[in-house]
Amino acid sequence: MRSGLLGLVVFSVAMVGFGSLTAGAAVHSVYVGTYTKGESEGIYRLEFDDETGALSHKGLAGAIENPSFLAIHPSAPVLYAAARKGDAQVVAAFRIESDSGL
Repeated sequence: MRSGLLGLVVFSVAMVGFGSLTAGAAVHSVYVGTYTKGESEGIYRLEFDDETGALSHKGLAGAIENPSFLAIHPSAPVLYAAARKGDAQVVAAFRIESDSGL
């Protein structure tokens, strides 16, 4: 994990399962929205392993200014992000690709 990521302020987390490794165990993508001051660039992707409990950093998933709320669509591969860009408040939609990137 990049040391700069440790200092980020987390505003929202969204998690989606994307595959089963073994019966009863799965790995999930976890998307974390961050305030974009300093080194932060927006939405980061991590992986959570049900079996081991490990959480691993996979990198920047989507660049967006100050995503403060994330939500995964209940039936489509879409992640929504509410964000603040300057004085404006915006909602962005990202397609979740087969590799879990945005």
